[in-house]
Amino acid sequence: MAIDLYYAPGDIQSVLIIAVVKHLNLKCSLNALAESTESEERKGVDSEDKLPLANDDGFKISGAISIIRYLIQAGEVEDSFYPMADLKERSKINAYVDHENMSFRVPIKLAMAKFKENPGSFKKDGFRSEAVEDAYSKIAESFVKLIEILDRNPGPFVMGPNLSLADFAYFFTVFEAVTKLRAKYDKYQEVQNWYEKVLKYVQGLEGMADVLEKYAQSSD
Repeated sequence: MAIDLYYAPGDIQSVLIIAVVKHLNLKCSLNALAESTESEERKGVDSEDKLPLANDDGFKISGAISIIRYLIQAGEVEDSFYPMADLKERSKINAYVDHENMSFRVPIKLAMAKFKENPGSFKKDGFRSEAVEDAYSKIAESFVKLIEILDRNPGPFVMGPNLSLADFAYFFTVFEAVTKLRAKYDKYQEVQNWYEKVLKYVQGLEGMADVLEKYAQSSD
């Protein structure tokens, strides 16, 4: 039985999962849900469940990274993107993914909370409130930290020569900041080179250009 994946098109963590599914050709059934989705289409998802959510014959997994790891292991996928057979390399990738989740993403997540309260305050090119300027300042600090991370291993990606789950984790957080918050990354050459390389790859995955467009146009 295929694993059912329920996601919200306007949620960046959902978009991250879909990209990994496309990249590794993981076996699951994709189900886009919204608040207005009819109850009969929400089978396998209870009202208190938070998206994204995977349901494997009644066993539920929440949280983007937990879902991704479950899908990879369930599909017995072996790939340098997240190498199940190489414990040390996988541990390094996990360390970066954990850093992205617990540290790098925090200021962008807080800025997104402010954005949802008042989207217009982030769309002005002129005067911005002190709170908004502070949010942009903290995002800039995250970009500087990302440069340090990219400089650790020789190559175009976080782990060096190979695209990995770490790249996707950082990329989609930056994509959220750029798309929703209009954050600028062109002052950070290393970030720009890496971001545009991963963006080009993700856009080339089957159906992902449309997924990215729907996210960009969403108001969630």
